[in-house]
Amino acid sequence: MRIFRLGRRLGTAGIIALTATLASAAGVQVSAQVAEPDEAKVDAGALVTKAKKAVQEFRASQVSARFRASVRKGRAILIVPEFERAGFGLGGEGGSGVLLKKLARPAGWTYPAFFEVGGPTLGFQAGYEKGALLIVIHNQQTLNEIMNGQLAFGAEARALAGSKGVMAQTTTSAGHRIDLFINSTGAFAGAMLKGGDIRPVKRLNVGYYGVGVGPSDILKAKGRANAHADGLRAALSDLAERPPAPMHT
Repeated sequence: MRIFRLGRRLGTAGIIALTATLASAAGVQVSAQVAEPDEAKVDAGALVTKAKKAVQEFRASQVSARFRASVRKGRAILIVPEFERAGFGLGGEGGSGVLLKKLARPAGWTYPAFFEVGGPTLGFQAGYEKGALLIVIHNQQTLNEIMNGQLAFGAEARALAGSKGVMAQTTTSAGHRIDLFINSTGAFAGAMLKGGDIRPVKRLNVGYYGVGVGPSDILKAKGRANAHADGLRAALSDLAERPPAPMHT
């Protein structure tokens, strides 16, 4: 009975401290239980790291010049490091990504907000494909539609370059152009995104920034920040600058 009353007075933390003290006096080592890291925070951090790698890979790809030019002119970029497409007959496609908006003052990029791209694929589909997908947004209305979860894609993407590191163009339902960069085959690029949509991922936004944080809190000057994403922001800032002129010997 006395032990029970003591436990009620001390609480869980007190009991652990008392146990550790008694065990220490007896020469017994007690290891504190370490809390498991938040799964959403880990997933969000891994996605940002993969997004930075995707940007660096496109910078070194055969469409590097087009990629740089598009980013320089664009208002925002959505990076989906692992866009997957699978099915037999009527298939599906999708992947999680990060959206960053270009800032005028101070020059640079916001911190990333987390979104998901997905939807059914039309026509005959067979097998499985995966590749990085980068969407450069040139119009404020298109960006607003993404923020509000209202964006719908129009015509199928039209591939403009070769088989690996494809650049393609498509339109939104409002007729605004967006540029796609896909690290996959031309056939994959030509059929993706028709009928798809983009929506925020609350779990990842909260995991990366904290409770109650959404895209509107992140994608603005002096918005929410996480220093873990500074490398991704720097990679995009470097892309937005014009490459130095070649040196002649």
